[in-house]
Amino acid sequence: MSERLYKWRALVPGNVWAKKDGWLELSWAMSELDAVAWALQNKAQRMEKIPGSEKTHGDVDGRQSPSS
Repeated sequence: MSERLYKWRALVPGNVWAKKDGWLELSWAMSELDAVAWALQNKAQRMEKIPGSEKTHGDVDGRQSPSS
């Protein structure tokens, strides 16, 4: 089974790490479900996938292995 991971931008007003426009670019990739959980936990008003950031992780011989 393969899982699609993306890098994300989040609109998080008041976050000290966010740019002046309120957007924060996350440096790690996560699935859509993980992004929803992160957004709820961090009070993000909006989440966007960063175009071209998709990665697929597949199970090869019982191991998780990244591929682009």
